Amino acid sequence: MEQAYINDINLKSSFFARLTEERHTVNGLTDGVVYVVSEENEEAEAAIRKVKEALSSSMFRKTWVTDYSCDFMPKDIAISSDTQMGKLIAEDHNLVMPLIAPDNNAHIYLVGKIDNLMFLDSAVSFLTVDADLIISSVISHALSNVSPETIEAVLTGLSEQEVERLFIKSSYSTFRRKTDDIHFRGNHAANPISVIGDTAVETERRFRSGELTYQERTKMLSKLPNIIKRRKSDDPQVRAKADEEYQELMGVLSKREIYKMLDSLLLSTKPSVTKNITSEVTDREAMGRKTAYQIVLSKREKNRKPYNFHDDYAYWLFIKEKDGTLHPVKMQKASMTIYVLSLIEKVTKDRNNYIVDVKKNHKAYIEANRRLFDNKEEEAEKSYNGLKINRENQQGKLGECYSDIEFALQTTFKNLKEDYSPFLANRQFPLTITKEKIELPETFLSLKIH
Repeated sequence: MEQAYINDINLKSSFFARLTEERHTVNGLTDGVVYVVSEENEEAEAAIRKVKEALSSSMFRKTWVTDYSCDFMPKDIAISSDTQMGKLIAEDHNLVMPLIAPDNNAHIYLVGKIDNLMFLDSAVSFLTVDADLIISSVISHALSNVSPETIEAVLTGLSEQEVERLFIKSSYSTFRRKTDDIHFRGNHAANPISVIGDTAVETERRFRSGELTYQERTKMLSKLPNIIKRRKSDDPQVRAKADEEYQELMGVLSKREIYKMLDSLLLSTKPSVTKNITSEVTDREAMGRKTAYQIVLSKREKNRKPYNFHDDYAYWLFIKEKDGTLHPVKMQKASMTIYVLSLIEKVTKDRNNYIVDVKKNHKAYIEANRRLFDNKEEEAEKSYNGLKINRENQQGKLGECYSDIEFALQTTFKNLKEDYSPFLANRQFPLTITKEKIELPETFLSLKIH
């Protein structure tokens, strides 16, 4: 089987790190975590804590393929001195970041060396940029090379036997993204979907603008196994048509969804594991029905110290576990108002796959904003006007609010056991948790959502 030559990537961290490929996975290490080989002293603990905080609050989190973190190398991890990584650690390399390249059978590691932990945050920044580059460079093409029989069986959840090799072949040299387009901390990056083709880029634009609906996306996703099968056809016309449809499909999937789909397919090689990828990755309705969490809007308590909400928030938003444990969800005021409109719609009307149009709900926005923050009507009106959506087809600052909503949910769910996706509501994606998963005070249930 031909594999992607990821060693050809021009790593931004190459001045202090190198990529190693190991035949066997080092058990006990989590992909995407930068492990520091060091004594657990005060200086090292402070450096790692600083990096963790920076990663969890990074403005670029919503663009990452997977989540990243930093920690001490566990003392009970056994790394053979005969491996490339073991030899580098013996030579005082002190940073190890495990990664999965979805179209590569081996497990790969970024292994680096810094002389002073005061530079740990900068080193981790370079490593996360490289990690995203490596994964983004192969995920979409790796998916296209999955055996159609494998993906069809896994998508329908019918196969319980061990799945054979997932990836038929791929040629990294034909689709490798130009690393010169990637800049430190992601300040400027080429559109990752551009490696698929112009049709994918155009479809992504249409989906983001609302020209393609969420319902149309769902129909497109159901065709994935058939599209992949037709891409292997001996008929060039059939292949060409399937390639076009495949590009369109990639345009409505996020990098994170593609990566998680591939990750699940990799897990499905274990004999005991059967994965329904549609339900677990792209079927947000199924995820919403299955979630173990609730979202709760509750009146402000006297003691705000456990959660540190701002003083002028009359209501607080939480993710609630089955045992009653509360995890705060912190958004800006306009973002929280918009999000609560979606919660109200789900509880009071529960329309299928409904995306709340903020512009059509001026009155509801004003009333929700007044109650959420004890605002006077003129203050709530000022908040609405600040969105700048009064003109025809003008989106104003809605994009910023939707990004804030997603970032808030990502931050809250980062230590929980599920994906935040069914709790997300924005211009493209409707809220898909069931109304039973939402707790709202009575005062909000009287608001009318159009």
